[in-house]
Amino acid sequence: MKTLNCNGKLLVFDQAKLMGILNLTPDSFFDGGRIRSVENALSQVENMIHHGAEIIDIGAMSSRPGAAIITAKEEIERLKPYLILLLANFPSLSYQ
Repeated sequence: MKTLNCNGKLLVFDQAKLMGILNLTPDSFFDGGRIRSVENALSQVENMIHHGAEIIDIGAMSSRPGAAIITAKEEIERLKPYLILLLANFPSLSYQ
């Protein structure tokens, strides 16, 4: 049985897990950068959890062809307000 240690909480992969993707890139080719506020992100994650997501993948740098590369500092600054809000509102979420 495969497990993943997420900051002290073990995720057990004895069966498939549903993962939701929260895309924070303003130039996303997938959703056009529709997550523009922390409130919108909170609502989106709440919806994903309601529909069975056990893992939330948060993307903050575009991987689309031709996208500008941002620095790690820029990526962290983009993520920070969302992470603070999500951890405060969903304390049972696993994070790494």
